[in-house]
Amino acid sequence: MVMASNVSGGSGSSAQGRGGPQVLCYHNEIAPLREVKHSCMNLGRKFYGCGYWPRSCGFFKWAEEVNEVCDLQLMILEKENTYLNLSMTNIYWKRR
Repeated sequence: MVMASNVSGGSGSSAQGRGGPQVLCYHNEIAPLREVKHSCMNLGRKFYGCGYWPRSCGFFKWAEEVNEVCDLQLMILEKENTYLNLSMTNIYWKRR
C-alpha cells in the first residue's frame, strides 16, 4: 500500500489529463495526475493526489515512484507468464 503524506501548502498544482496509470487514493477513487506549479524546488514535478483536495484523504505519491512500481509489476507479470509457459511445455512433454 502507498504511504500517505501531506501536500505542502505552498506548492500549487494543476490537474493533468489521462494517459498514465490509474492510481487510487484512500477514498478508493482515481487520484488525478497533477503538476507542481508554485514551488521552485519541485516546479514541474508530477504527482498523484486525492481528487478531493483540499479536503483530501491525505494521499500523495510522486509520479516517478508510481511509474517505478508499474515497471516492477510488469516485470513480475512477464516472469509469471514465462513460468506458466514453461510449466505448460513441461506438462505437454510429460504426457507424450
